[in-house]
Amino acid sequence: MHKLLRICVVTSLVFFNATILRAGEIKGHVYDKATHEQTVGAYVVIKSINKVAITELDGSFRLNNLDAGTYKVTVSYMGYQPIDTLITLKTKEDVVKLNIYQQSSAKELKEIQVSAKAEGGSDAFANNKEKNADNVMNILSARAIQISPDITVSEVMQRVSGVSMETSNSGSQYAVIRGMDKKYNTTLVNGVKIPSPDNKDRYVPLDMFPAELLERLEVIKSLTPSMEADATGGSMNLVMKDAPSKLLVEGNVAVGYSTAFQSQDFQKYSTADINKKSPAEILGPNVFAPVSMFPSSNLVTSNMTMPLNTNASVSLGNRFFKDKLGVIVSGSYQNTYDGYNSNLFVENVVSAPSADINTNNLPGFSDIEHRNYSLLSRRMGAIAKLDYKINDKNSISLFGTHIQLNQYRVRNIIDSVPGGAHFNDTWVNVIGNKYKTETRTTLQNIDNITLQGTHKISSALSADWSLVASEAKRQLPNDAEFSYATKDSLVTDPVTKQQSYRAAAPYFPYVT
Repeated sequence: MHKLLRICVVTSLVFFNATILRAGEIKGHVYDKATHEQTVGAYVVIKSINKVAITELDGSFRLNNLDAGTYKVTVSYMGYQPIDTLITLKTKEDVVKLNIYQQSSAKELKEIQVSAKAEGGSDAFANNKEKNADNVMNILSARAIQISPDITVSEVMQRVSGVSMETSNSGSQYAVIRGMDKKYNTTLVNGVKIPSPDNKDRYVPLDMFPAELLERLEVIKSLTPSMEADATGGSMNLVMKDAPSKLLVEGNVAVGYSTAFQSQDFQKYSTADINKKSPAEILGPNVFAPVSMFPSSNLVTSNMTMPLNTNASVSLGNRFFKDKLGVIVSGSYQNTYDGYNSNLFVENVVSAPSADINTNNLPGFSDIEHRNYSLLSRRMGAIAKLDYKINDKNSISLFGTHIQLNQYRVRNIIDSVPGGAHFNDTWVNVIGNKYKTETRTTLQNIDNITLQGTHKISSALSADWSLVASEAKRQLPNDAEFSYATKDSLVTDPVTKQQSYRAAAPYFPYVT
């Protein structure tokens, strides 16, 4: 009995296993179509019944327990194109074997080209150009200039290593590069030498140029064969703003005041009657000039309390016709009031004798001057540039600039004439004062227009050319002075019996 039961159980298990083995099944392998290597980890999916199989190390897969019917089998693997195929199982016990070959979706990358227009006013561009330069140079970018308080190129130059500025009463003007005098340096605008407004010297006053017009400032400290040989000390290349890669609209307005006028007034004069030409230019040579041709209104000064400095600039630029044509226009206006005082002491050759052996000799002075200055500077600059890219190898540009600096100065001098005076913290025995008022008008301008072209003939040969017209002018239409003096008289106070000097009426006035 037990033996019969064992036979029945074994027979049932065999029949059950046979049923499982004969259930509907899809199986096979997945290979790389190009190399015929097994694809390990590919997904074989029947989405309609959420059936998933993953290929083994030999690339095999198996989807079993399927009913009769048609199934859409999808094979996918990273880096390969997905494959969809339809498989039909006619009966529930049907088994379908197949080999699937996947096509790689990878593409060979032969070349990458990255192109962009370098922003010439950025710190990165300035640093890279300075690093790769063939000679020694320092570059300040427009960005560095914008965040500094400097409003003129002469002030910007003071921040360059190895450069010092030569100053005058009107401020810093000329650069001294590595200790070489200003006469050994040249000034360039966009790589082209510009003339000086001074008809006696060739160096250009840098305080004429507003800093807002610059894209970068290049200070070249060593010569190369492509440069002119007259820059023994160095060259200063003022690179003006260039057309941007996209629409540019920017500007600024600033208002301030000079602290010098918190304790004193600013003095001004009228320039309405000043002739910009000399009498000889107006009347011709060998003609007597009447007194009426010399105005006196410019010698009458008036006071201004806390005058305001103004500074304004605007820039507009864009590129057109698929970036072939670039246009930029930029302008700057500065109206600056400045003032300062100074004293001049002319010492006697021989000091006055001391009272006794225990008292030191005190220096004596034959002349004492107190000078008061008021200076108005009106600085204007305008640039315009057109550039056209014919193709990748040829381009032309047209650049124009106008720089103007007008200065109006009043200098008042009080010249005290001591009589055997000595100096001991105060002036004593002053017997007279001479008063002098000087007015001076200085007009300077630089105009330049440049047509340039660059051409790349081959990978090893290129050419560039420039057509330049420049004019610089300096005029001094007004340099006049009016002087008068007072003679002090000795007066004795009837109560205290103390003696003092009292100024009398002015005498010997004269005008030059």
